[in-house]
Amino acid sequence: MVDADAAHERAARKKARLDAPPPEVSEEFSAYGLPELRRLRAELTDYETRVSYWRRLVQARLDLAQDGRQPEDLDRLAQALADAPSRGRRIANLDLFPPDTVPPLPELAELWQMSPSPSEAEEYLTRLREVEATLSTHRRLLHQRIDALHNELIARYRQEPRLALSALP
Repeated sequence: MVDADAAHERAARKKARLDAPPPEVSEEFSAYGLPELRRLRAELTDYETRVSYWRRLVQARLDLAQDGRQPEDLDRLAQALADAPSRGRRIANLDLFPPDTVPPLPELAELWQMSPSPSEAEEYLTRLREVEATLSTHRRLLHQRIDALHNELIARYRQEPRLALSALP
């Protein structure tokens, strides 16, 4: 029954996408050429991957802290990360984007070094939740921007289909 419901939902989303009007060229991106749009979309997509990486680390640390575990419990941190639905993609990104090349939020370094005592635990959890919410909001905004760039590219390709060939090597 659950599989049938999921299949029905996927079919409804696909129908909604197909029924949606095609994207139109936006005045917002008129100053950008095709190579700049592609480069900007690629850069934002890479940046979104980094934000998602930090968000997942914060979520894993929050999971540990809520269980009463110390943040330094690396085995539990690895397990919390592995429990994520997007496990394969995020674990692969651990090597692609090591922490020293990913700029975290300013307060993240302090939170990372903190080993809260039982009396500090609730404040620590609150701060982790705030950081996670900030990262989630930032990620949502990045998705909107990436979608806008993607739609602009589609609109331009629809306007002049030969432009799509320039994306090929």
